[in-house]
Amino acid sequence: MCTRLRGLLPAAFLAVLMVAPTMAQTSVDAVSIQVTTSVKGATFWADGKEYTTSAQLLWTVGSKHTLEIRNKNQVFPGGRSRVSFQGWSDDTGLLEATSSTQVITVGSSTRSYTATFALEHYVQYYVNYDEPVNLFDPTAINYPQIGIPNPYGFIVSSTRTCIQTSTWEWVSAGSALTLTAIPYPGRIFLGWDISSGATEYLTSLTIDGPKTIRAKFTSGRRVYIDSYPEKGLKVVIDRTFTYARGDKCFPDWTATYSPVSGAGTAVPADYPYPIEVPPSTFPDSPTGPFAYCTQIPLCNGELDMEVGTPHIFAAPASQTDRMGNVWVFDHWDFGNGQTGGQNSVVTIPEDWSTQTFTAHFVKGIRSGFVTVPTGLKLKIDGRDNWASYNFEWGLGHKHTVSAPLEQVDASGRQYRFVSWSNGGPADQEITVEESGSAGSFRMVAQYEVLGRLSILSEPGALTFDVSGTGCSTPCVLDRPAGTNVTVTPLPEVSLSPDTKAVLQGWTDGTGSGPRSYTFSQDAAVMTAKYNYLQRLTAITDPNEGATWTYDPVPTSGNYFPAGARVAVTVEASPGYKFKRFEGALSGSLNYGWLTMSSPATVVARLQKVPELAENAVKNAAGDTPVDGVAPGSLIAITGFNLATDYAKGPDSPLVSTLGGVVVQLPGSRYLPLVSVAADRIVGQLPSDFEEGEYSLTVRSPGQPATSTKFQVKAYAPGLFRRDDATDEVPLAVATHEDGSEVTPDSPAKAGETVSVLGTGFGPLDPTPLDGFAVPPNPLVPMRDAAELLVGGEARPYVWCGAAAGRVGYWVMRFKVDPTMGAAQNVTIQVRVNGQVSNSVVVPFE
Repeated sequence: MCTRLRGLLPAAFLAVLMVAPTMAQTSVDAVSIQVTTSVKGATFWADGKEYTTSAQLLWTVGSKHTLEIRNKNQVFPGGRSRVSFQGWSDDTGLLEATSSTQVITVGSSTRSYTATFALEHYVQYYVNYDEPVNLFDPTAINYPQIGIPNPYGFIVSSTRTCIQTSTWEWVSAGSALTLTAIPYPGRIFLGWDISSGATEYLTSLTIDGPKTIRAKFTSGRRVYIDSYPEKGLKVVIDRTFTYARGDKCFPDWTATYSPVSGAGTAVPADYPYPIEVPPSTFPDSPTGPFAYCTQIPLCNGELDMEVGTPHIFAAPASQTDRMGNVWVFDHWDFGNGQTGGQNSVVTIPEDWSTQTFTAHFVKGIRSGFVTVPTGLKLKIDGRDNWASYNFEWGLGHKHTVSAPLEQVDASGRQYRFVSWSNGGPADQEITVEESGSAGSFRMVAQYEVLGRLSILSEPGALTFDVSGTGCSTPCVLDRPAGTNVTVTPLPEVSLSPDTKAVLQGWTDGTGSGPRSYTFSQDAAVMTAKYNYLQRLTAITDPNEGATWTYDPVPTSGNYFPAGARVAVTVEASPGYKFKRFEGALSGSLNYGWLTMSSPATVVARLQKVPELAENAVKNAAGDTPVDGVAPGSLIAITGFNLATDYAKGPDSPLVSTLGGVVVQLPGSRYLPLVSVAADRIVGQLPSDFEEGEYSLTVRSPGQPATSTKFQVKAYAPGLFRRDDATDEVPLAVATHEDGSEVTPDSPAKAGETVSVLGTGFGPLDPTPLDGFAVPPNPLVPMRDAAELLVGGEARPYVWCGAAAGRVGYWVMRFKVDPTMGAAQNVTIQVRVNGQVSNSVVVPFE
């Protein structure tokens, strides 16, 4: 027994353990439920407790609760807005109920409930200042209460067809309320007083809250409108078309006298007549007293207007009566001698005398104006923008007509006025009179078309000369037939700094110069065709370093035809080496091709290099008849970029290096240097050189060496020229006896000894030391005899030999003989062993 119990206890205990989780799962959770009303301020009840607008409630899932609307129609504080209950709904969309009370079980998915209400606002209507009565509100006391209809007018709204006196109603919030105030005959509607602002006559407003609306009426002043001499014509009062009085009353009272739909019963027979003005001014009612809310039209030509208010009186400019006759407005007659024209402003008087305003018309005829050819403009009564030139004008009225002397039609052709059909001038005033054609009048303006010449150019916007006047293309000329002009095109025009157009010729093949044209009435076109040229800008760096060649050859200014393919070649000048192209061309080759589709720039970069000129070694005195240089003489080595800068060495002794430049002679000897420059090196050729051919090499710092050959001759005389000498007047380097220079301003005088400097005359005895100045004593004469040539004639000289105190200079001294010449530049030469020097001149007094 005990054993069995011990066996069952674990089983029972296990069952308890298995049930425990199930009990935990079925425990109830609390959820938040929101209950709201669709209109703020409405109330509801939840589980017997009242709430306003909304409530957040904590309910458990599965619990039951009661939601109810205990007052389906709730009036808000102030009594001017109310709501009416419509139904319940929840956020799942499952609950859609119109019952005010709902018993709900809280589910796991629903979290909110909404009570929907319709919101209405209190709208108060006033007809003038009547006390309000209850006409439309069944929820209020004294409903329905008809009240006494206002005798001045009534209101029609989008909700009510007859509001005959002051009252009120509830209108749905957000709805659009349309209002119309209708006065009875003899009354005037003055406008609205509305809580949202005052407007006039017809208005529409949104009901966004309680409203107070007052229709203001007052007694009107009856005004009669007549037309003369024809009755019943149209007039315009306050910018509205209406009719003047006719033979009968229009509209027909019998057909139009009826209550508006929704109006009350007819006013009892003993009710006072609702129009409290002298009855003689109104037609009698066909049925006795009026029914209220009845629209009663006035006859044509009868208006009720407020006393003291201004009104605008006008009339159509012209109109046609029932018989087809044309009537043209002339003037208004307002009585008491007052008249006016169109849009006259009249203030309604306060007296009760009969007011009759008469629009006067005159008989009209149809007037037409045309142009030949058609489609041209005319100015009628100061306007040229009429829709047509057909008018209805009154007899006796005056009008102005104007035909422009010149004008252009829609296609751009120009016309010139010729004449009017009545023979009058272009501008004239006409008086409308009866014409032969019944009821019509017509005038024709005759025009002639001008000949047209259009001058075009490719490109456009070029200014050509047309018979002395500039005309920019496209240029359009309009001239009478027979007119002759001469058109002169531009030979070329610059379109930009590097683009220009050059005249090719007229496209019709008539050449490329001026052409004459005689106008007819036809249109003609002449077109000048131009070729575009593009400039190729060639830049050499350094500037003097190269020459350019092109294929094809450019025109002046280095222009090429647009689109041309151009071969470009650069040849380096002596002393320069081509490095590369930049710009429109590139690369290290000195030639290339480019297409001139636009202006282009090519840069040639070059490098300076030393280079000796052809026959680079010559006498330092200049070009001489001897092809060679003499030992011991001063020589000049010419070339390009031989030195970086000019440098002059000491006068004595001479140095072998100047500015880093050396001139190497055969046998590893160096030339004694006087000066160096980029284009010229001056030095003394050693005196021990024998006749023959030699070579020398110029070496400059950082530059490649350059060499040349030269001839040495025993005698190579040369005479020095002054720095200011010219080829025409090669002034000699000569001095007076006192050592001063012989110049044109200080010429040599007869009897004085003149010294002329030169070099290369020949061997000296003894030979001076190379590179050192010759000492003044003793004098160093020439080994061989020299000759002085004056004007080509041998003349005696005083002495010839080395110039003292100088290096490489010879001097020829001679005494000026009067027979040599006077007051002139005398030609001097030196001849040694048959070798003649160059010629110089010495000014003689």
